[in-house]
Amino acid sequence: MDPLLANHEVRSSYRKALSEVQSTVYRLNTLQIDPEEAEKAGIHQLRMSKGKYMSLDQSSPDRPYFFTTYQGSIDKLNDPDILATWSDYQPDSEISLNTYGISLFFASYLRESVLEHPPGVYSQQWGGLNFGNLFESLETGYHWKVHRTCLALTTFRMSTGSDEPLPHIKCLIESEAISDDRLLRGELMAIIKIMIGRLDTKSLDTHIVAPVMLLSVMGPQHVRMLETYFNGVELVVRQSRLYDMRKFDLGVLERFTRWWFGYAIGETKAIA
Repeated sequence: MDPLLANHEVRSSYRKALSEVQSTVYRLNTLQIDPEEAEKAGIHQLRMSKGKYMSLDQSSPDRPYFFTTYQGSIDKLNDPDILATWSDYQPDSEISLNTYGISLFFASYLRESVLEHPPGVYSQQWGGLNFGNLFESLETGYHWKVHRTCLALTTFRMSTGSDEPLPHIKCLIESEAISDDRLLRGELMAIIKIMIGRLDTKSLDTHIVAPVMLLSVMGPQHVRMLETYFNGVELVVRQSRLYDMRKFDLGVLERFTRWWFGYAIGETKAIA
């Protein structure tokens, strides 16, 4: 069989499987997805099965599989005025105000950062991509929203000028939910919509894996990173531990920043 035709069939079957996972998650009608329900839906939450978090230490064997960190200097990390733009936690405010405030901080901070080397991301509004709506309004009883989407690039591309598109996507998402180890409805809905869109993009027809990395903001004012991919059988979700951002922490901010601006890696044209 022609390789592209074979890929087309694989990509089509993956989209169908992911659509079924999406429908199951949607019908659960809950902000937090219990591990048992996630497993029934076809989601492999590695935190629950392996008992450990994905590490954001680049030297750890438990680091992300499909992304790597940015190693150059980042001007904003040395900006003495950075605290002036930080969104202070307001314990008497609604969850939505605290999550919205820190989401806006991250969106502005990442947009305005000046880097020593070319970054591994290229910002593109999700409205211009084939993902559908990456939000749910309060009218549905849930509130989550993707604030920013970026296409991920490789160091090889930056050094050679190669324009081969890659399936990797990063996004900044805000969910109005109290944080714990459970996955969130918004996280999963955004991930699946993005994956289905990437597996239905003609310029990516040689790829059958569409990795997604999330910088996920939730209540009270916590942040984590997720790396996700579909392995042909189930949606694999790897999650970092939750970081408490109710107080400004430059070290944690730098860790998130370096993963956000880092590069795409890994095999996406075959299942390892």
